[in-house]
Amino acid sequence: MAVQHRNLPDSELHEPKGASTAVSNTVYVADGSASGVWKRLPATAIQGINDGSVANRRVLTDGSNGLKLVPDNVYGQLYYNNGGAANHNTVTYTAGAIANMVQNGQRLRMNYTGVYRITFVGDVFDTAAVGDPPVQFEAFLTIDGTNPIGKITATYPTVTAEAVISLSANTEVWMVMPLAIGPNQAPTRNGSLVAQLLSGV
Repeated sequence: MAVQHRNLPDSELHEPKGASTAVSNTVYVADGSASGVWKRLPATAIQGINDGSVANRRVLTDGSNGLKLVPDNVYGQLYYNNGGAANHNTVTYTAGAIANMVQNGQRLRMNYTGVYRITFVGDVFDTAAVGDPPVQFEAFLTIDGTNPIGKITATYPTVTAEAVISLSANTEVWMVMPLAIGPNQAPTRNGSLVAQLLSGV
């Protein structure tokens, strides 16, 4: 009497074809043509982790021992083009590409709790007169209006700022500059503020 394969004990079952030469941490992936190959499984092949479309998604922790899907391009951008010196906390920003963030005047509000990369790039507007001390860029990135975050590098005629920081949902980030622009300050006339989500918390 023939023994059905499903009735064979584990001790008499063999490993899948190719397992003896497969590289560690690989799985067998069918190619749709009655064959396949052993390889590491990319995120694009796992349903739910990446939808494979233009709006690719990534898995982030939700902070409550669970997971959530968010667009892979979660970021916000505000920019301005000003003919003269601009105070960053009063200049009118235009919304660039914003996904899952909110513009609040000169601020970007985060919709997700996570680790963000915040960057600012601007064209320095030199207001110093001849004989004045060297200009200083006194603006700074902030989430509370008082304390700076990240690092600013001012090299005429440009200035850059960058911070990688953990932010809670609904936290806002923006550039602050004293309202009174003095002769020794270096404001900007054009600028771009960008926030990009690196990972969820």
